[in-house]
Amino acid sequence: MGDIRDPLRDQPLPKPGGLPVQDAMILAIRERREYGIRKYGRPLETNNGRDALADAWEEALDLLSYLTQARLERGDVLPGMEQLDEMEKLLGVLEVRTEQDEHERRAAVVASVQANGDVNRQVTENLRSMIRPEG
Repeated sequence: MGDIRDPLRDQPLPKPGGLPVQDAMILAIRERREYGIRKYGRPLETNNGRDALADAWEEALDLLSYLTQARLERGDVLPGMEQLDEMEKLLGVLEVRTEQDEHERRAAVVASVQANGDVNRQVTENLRSMIRPEG
């Protein structure tokens, strides 16, 4: 089998580097286990009365938020960002009661768009519902 990577999209193959990643992960997992024991009195165990999928889902959303923040802060242009520019223009027609209200509305639209694969349809639906006068 030959190299099937897309040279316009894929990164180059890795070259020899420095710190072994999995070894660092093992150390971090050990430390996290000890932290959990100090905090909760026991390590993470199965059948502990919590919904592991719900916990993992929330943690994954937090992780994605932090990764997105870091990429935006370093100046990365993420796929779909042109949609945000259009949303910002359309959101300008909304009546803004308070700065916090404006922030919450925009955050809700962005969150909904990120959660839905059909971006254009979802943006349109959200903006229409937000622009309609309150009853």
